[in-house]
Amino acid sequence: MRNNSTFPNFVEGIHITNFRDIGGYPTEDGHHVKKGQFYRSSPIHFQDDAERKQFQKLHIQYILDFRSNEEAAAAPNEAPDGCNYIQCSAISITDSYQGNFNMEDLIKSGQLKRLSSYIMDVYKLLPFHNPAYQKMFDLLLNGDTPFVFHCSAGKDRTGFCAYLILKTLGVSDGIILRDYMLSNDYRREENETFLKKTGNFPGAEELLYVKEEYLLSSIQSIGEKYTDFHTYLQEEYGIGETEIQKIKAMYLE
Repeated sequence: MRNNSTFPNFVEGIHITNFRDIGGYPTEDGHHVKKGQFYRSSPIHFQDDAERKQFQKLHIQYILDFRSNEEAAAAPNEAPDGCNYIQCSAISITDSYQGNFNMEDLIKSGQLKRLSSYIMDVYKLLPFHNPAYQKMFDLLLNGDTPFVFHCSAGKDRTGFCAYLILKTLGVSDGIILRDYMLSNDYRREENETFLKKTGNFPGAEELLYVKEEYLLSSIQSIGEKYTDFHTYLQEEYGIGETEIQKIKAMYLE
């Protein structure tokens, strides 16, 4: 059974794969991110009514889905009454993968060689001209929390979104990377089950699990284009110092 000691920010009673609160982390200026405001996840599907009721107790206002139209249609979310749903793809690369970035589906398609380089390209492009993350910042500024954000596995598109939120609030890159890597623990059971069913394709494990170099490639791409993270926020999302202070005032304690 999953618990707080093994899985930091585990949410009691919620069994959705890779579902966790990203609050509680310390910032570099001595504050802490409020808990119960931001949740990262894989798609929202409930095991039973008990889990559905537990989810409703979190008072989540929005489900923010970063999957493509094709991915979302193939596995629709369950949005409880009173919970708004927004779907906006976080990947806009025009090629054969645009309609589906579900790693399990892509591995089954037998395109592992292309995928290994493709995933790095995705991480390098995620930070820029991305309407999905603009919607996330709109929710932040409007105080439309708590919200949960997710993609197909809750690790790549979702992992970069968690970076944006935590970095904006002043959490260090080291702590953010540790949160990012927790997907390997939260998804281990599901990944191992998938590998057993599919015969463990050579190279599949590298794509089912996250690696620090993936997120670091996004961070590096930001640094190559902008002088600092604050300039990046201003240019990409219209988040200047006034907005940063407003966000910190709402979500730090």
